[in-house]
Amino acid sequence: IGDINAALYGPNLDNPENKAFVKGMVAKYGDKMVDGMPSFIHVEAYDGMEMLFRMLKATGGKRDGDKMMAAVKGYKWNSPRGPVEVDPETRELIQNVYIREVKKVDGKPTNVVIKTYDAQPDYWHTLHIGASKSK
Repeated sequence: IGDINAALYGPNLDNPENKAFVKGMVAKYGDKMVDGMPSFIHVEAYDGMEMLFRMLKATGGKRDGDKMMAAVKGYKWNSPRGPVEVDPETRELIQNVYIREVKKVDGKPTNVVIKTYDAQPDYWHTLHIGASKSK
């Protein structure tokens, strides 16, 4: 209790997409998930499928890497993790970062969002890939 952490997702995020996502995941897989709730791994798979669907729709299901990548560059959608966008330059996600504090909720330790940093780029990519280009 009282620990502070940062994350890109948590099952208690308050948005309509997450509420529907959690409800569906718990109904189908609740007893198979850690603590009976979806994690960042589940939402990353969900978002990956969102992008694949968009790519396949853009190409009519045909293999065309250039058209597929063009279909997702700059693509924005409302994910269970909040608003996300594919950075057209790096192809990494621009997404919220949630600062959370562990509090007791209904008698259980729970990560509660205390601050949101909206629309953050992938800093690893910026620091590491950008640095190697400048050499």
